[in-house]
This record gives sequence, structure tokens and C-alpha cells, in this order.
Amino acid sequence: MKKFWIFIIVLAAAYFAYTYFKPEPVREKTSQNKLSSFHIPKIDLEQNRVAAPQQDTAAQNKNKKPNEIFASNRTGRGIAKIVDLYDYMDNPTSDKGKEVLDEIQKLRETPKETFEEIRKGIFLLPDSYEIKRQFLLQYAVTLDVDKEEKMAFLKEGMEKSLQNIQESANVQSTYTPSIIFDTFISVSEDASEIEKFISEAMPKSTTEVQKVIIASYNRVNSDKAMELAKRYSLNTF
Repeated sequence: MKKFWIFIIVLAAAYFAYTYFKPEPVREKTSQNKLSSFHIPKIDLEQNRVAAPQQDTAAQNKNKKPNEIFASNRTGRGIAKIVDLYDYMDNPTSDKGKEVLDEIQKLRETPKETFEEIRKGIFLLPDSYEIKRQFLLQYAVTLDVDKEEKMAFLKEGMEKSLQNIQESANVQSTYTPSIIFDTFISVSEDASEIEKFISEAMPKSTTEVQKVIIASYNRVNSDKAMELAKRYSLNTF
């Protein structure tokens, strides 16, 4: 009899829990409600799509290899090979040395594709590849593409290299802006464009970078270089 009453008490408790926590019936959505529920996640997806490239930086790619940075097509694989075999260029008669030099020449056959692929991936390379990044910067402007494209690429490169210095632990990153500036000088050959380029870069640069850039500019226009050195209180000369 005792077991019977226990069973009745348990059954009553279960019924109470069900009725108390019973969810409200789901009402069928109208077509307008369905459209709204579809529209909200669509906006989120678009926002995520825009934000993703901004989050993809050299710092986040520190464990990635060149073949993961550049495209998987013929051009991307060729650029990745150059980066991987870069050190063998010091020994051009070796098998690997011949291979990397041969790849450099092959990529010249498709200058626009090669230039664009370098532009897209060069500043996504990890900081440990800084010297190889410097090489790609100089190699890209030797390709047969419009001068305006090269100058735009170098301007973009200067912006990104100055930002990269703030995050990079590789001392080589300090020299990248000066390499870009020297390369810009050789591409532009226009005094006013060069002056504008350095004037825009100087306020965004660290003191050490400013000194190196000024030293390069001194070879082009010593008077203007002296003026900039005084303006930024640099004891360069």
C-alpha cells in the first residue's frame, strides 16, 4: 500500500512539472515574418564577408606557408616556389638555384597575373619571411605592367609596411619602408611625386625609419632632405 501512494505522489509531481513548464505552442509565421527572419542572418553574413579580409594579417598568418598564402593556380604556385627557394639564389649553379631562377623567368611570361598575385599575398606572408617580402616587392615592379599600377602598389606597400613595423618582431621589417622608397624613386623618376611620397610617409614612420628614408632621399634631393631632417629633428647629417 505504501508503494502505491509513493507511485501516486511521483505521478502527480510529473504531471505538475509538465503543465508548469509546458512550452507555448509555436504559431505559424506569415510570409512577412519568414522574410524578416531570413533577412537578419543575411545581413550578418554580408558583414562577416567584408570583415574577414581585414582580420587576415601577417601576424595571424605566422604559421602559414607560402603555398597557403598564394593562390593554388600556376602563378600562385610559382610565387610560392620562389619564396621557398629564395636562399638558393645565392648559388645559381646548384639544382635548386637553377630551379628558382627558371621560375622567376617563367612568371615574367604572365606579368599581369604575377603582379596581381604578388600584390594580393605579399603582406600576408609571416614576419619570418620579411627578406623574401622585400625581394618580391622589388621583383614585382620589374614586371611588364603599367607604371601607375606599380606606383599604386608601392604606395599601398609603404602603408602596410609602416603598420607591420608596429606588430613585427623581425628587425628586418624596419628596412622594408626604405626599400620601398628606393624602389619608388627608380619607378617614378618624378621629383614632385617622390617629394609627395616621402612627405606622406614621414609622419607615419618611427624615428629609425625616418632616418633611413631621409638618407635615401638625400641622394635624390639633398636640400629637401635637409629640410625634412630639421623638421623632424633628426640628426642625420
